[in-house]
Amino acid sequence: MEQRPTILIIEDDAVQLEMLAELLKREERYTIFTATNTKVARQLLREHTIDLIVSDNYMEGETGYEFCRSLKQEQKHQSIMFMLLTAEQRIDHKIRALDHGADDYISKPYHPDEFLSRVRVLLRLKKLQDDLAKESQELRNAIETLNANFEGVVNLLTKLIALRIPNAAARGAEAARLCRWMAERFGIEQEGLVLIDLAARFHEIGKITLPDELLHRQFYELGSEERQRIVESGVVGEMIVSGIPQFKNMGSWLRHQMENYDGSGYPDKLAGEEIPLEARLLRAVNLLESIPPQVLSDSNVMNDILLKARNTILDPRIVQLLQEYLLLHFHPSWIEGKKQINVMDLREGMVLAADLSTGSGKKLLPKDTRITKTIIERILSQHHFDPIIGGIYIYKESET
Repeated sequence: MEQRPTILIIEDDAVQLEMLAELLKREERYTIFTATNTKVARQLLREHTIDLIVSDNYMEGETGYEFCRSLKQEQKHQSIMFMLLTAEQRIDHKIRALDHGADDYISKPYHPDEFLSRVRVLLRLKKLQDDLAKESQELRNAIETLNANFEGVVNLLTKLIALRIPNAAARGAEAARLCRWMAERFGIEQEGLVLIDLAARFHEIGKITLPDELLHRQFYELGSEERQRIVESGVVGEMIVSGIPQFKNMGSWLRHQMENYDGSGYPDKLAGEEIPLEARLLRAVNLLESIPPQVLSDSNVMNDILLKARNTILDPRIVQLLQEYLLLHFHPSWIEGKKQINVMDLREGMVLAADLSTGSGKKLLPKDTRITKTIIERILSQHHFDPIIGGIYIYKESET
């Protein structure tokens, strides 16, 4: 049975106190407490949970204004609704009452029906307030529990993928390194980097529903119908992770990880900026995973593949980053004698150790260009409209 709302009446006039109590008791829905001064009221507040206080203003000792203000300063009493009764009619007194924390103000003499109506409104507000506080606390508790178990959820999903899908853990780790590397160059902040790292590790989770004969073969070994089943697994991945609050956005990324930049992809034929950036990064991962290892290490062939993928399968900025990443990954000796710098660190006299292009793929300067003041101004001007997101490589000996 739902507990009755509790009302505390404070009135130093015995007749007025009895009249108010009787008026409220007629409703037969409230538990009523009475006090002739604020000292007795404070004692009742220590002994009972009160939902609404109806207080006269002018009383000996502490006035209703003063009592309301002191009560609202105590955190444990801030949620109690407070109605102030007074014979004052001036608007400035009403404003003063509200400024002191009162939730309502009614002038004497008042009509009984109006008084009861206002009491009902305040108690409805109190119930809504309590329900919201309860739901907020339950949500906080759920979040705390989820955070406490978050690592366990991640470990469970990781093991599930590893047990069901051959070599998925290794591919996921490599995908995470690539996605984080690219995401950093897009300026994604730390919280986002953590999520894209996890999304990359889980990007194959939708495949757990596929038959073994598909899972034990490489993508490039499959026929067109079999490849389509792999492509469709992203939607299953969304369904698996979308029930986890922290993975809400991740579900969308997994769903759209096979969308193509030109709108020809799956499942919703999104195009360009309609595709979440994180999904575009995962699309790059899926493209690389569909290519045989011996081809990945051949920079000439890969450049041709990536040039064909520019603006069709992949965001052109991602193509540029992939070219850089594959060069550093498969040909680590290339960086010897060279240094990567930020666009804002360019100085006169430096010599480019690689072609310099904008994010859209526009070539600004060729390798071996010596940087001048005019060139720096040109680069910065272009960078403002078409940001350079890839690395700028210079010869180390040209720094000084």
